[in-house]
Amino acid sequence: MRRVILAFLLVLFCWPVLAQPLGAFGCQNAQVSTCQLKTAGGQLFDFQLSNVSGTATWAFVMDTAMVPMNGTIAGCSVSAQPPCLLKSYQLSTTGSTMGAMWTPSSLLFFAGLVIACSTTAPPTLTLSATCLMSGETQ
Repeated sequence: MRRVILAFLLVLFCWPVLAQPLGAFGCQNAQVSTCQLKTAGGQLFDFQLSNVSGTATWAFVMDTAMVPMNGTIAGCSVSAQPPCLLKSYQLSTTGSTMGAMWTPSSLLFFAGLVIACSTTAPPTLTLSATCLMSGETQ
């Protein structure tokens, strides 16, 4: 009887969360410098990025509705205007792959979401079409 009640409570409280559809993966199987996953606010659940260049590469996860131009990208804060840098990750040489996942929650963004591949470290963005990337948003 306890198992039936426990199962009922799990379904009752978890179903609304589990039933929410996730967004499609973007930019799969394409060597690109940027991947625009969403043009409005939402949640990032996970993303993957592979470096296909022979040098170190940086992944910039940015809160922005449009792909930014090369230059300085400020970190996100209460007063920061898009584009702003939510997260950054370094990948070493060719064949390096990384992924990030936020569970059980997600990474929130407000203007939109763009993941970019850069040959320079934050805060300087220098776009480079040397990455394979995808991500899942809602």
